Amino acid sequence: MVRFIATVIATILIVGCAGGSHKPTVPSNKDARRACPTDLGTIIDLTEVMIEGPTEIAQGTGAAFGAYVGNRAAQNESEVVEAIATGVGAVAGSVAGDLASKNVLSRNGVELMVLIPSKGSTYSIIQESDINQPYAVGQDVWVVGNLNASKNSSQWNNRYGNNTNNCASGVRVLIKR
Repeated sequence: MVRFIATVIATILIVGCAGGSHKPTVPSNKDARRACPTDLGTIIDLTEVMIEGPTEIAQGTGAAFGAYVGNRAAQNESEVVEAIATGVGAVAGSVAGDLASKNVLSRNGVELMVLIPSKGSTYSIIQESDINQPYAVGQDVWVVGNLNASKNSSQWNNRYGNNTNNCASGVRVLIKR
């Protein structure tokens, strides 16, 4: 039974923490053989940012593991002591999961302010830092993906088969070469 619970917790942790890349040069495999809309733009500002890891999954997994450990540690005690130990273990595990999410699972990123002259608008685009894309202010870039797609319109288009303007990778910024 212990081995089964440990396996379930480990599986949840691995699946939950294994996210896809947010690098601009690593598109989703769903975008292969799909035409994504593009716009030409210019970077007018950029800021280094930290992209947060999957906090809720790490906290939940930590809480489950902590509760299990706390419960096992107080196994031969009274029900009250066992319940308190389980609760304390859950809180400690949740805190540990939160710290892991912020310190281990977070990624370095960049927020790009991109002026798109054809749309007459500036867009804030956040993506993971990529050494293959050394951005600079004033640089011409390709913005790949639908800048006007909202979450709701994306769901509508996918449901009814009209997803030609949406890219699974979201919006990416690539240096114009």
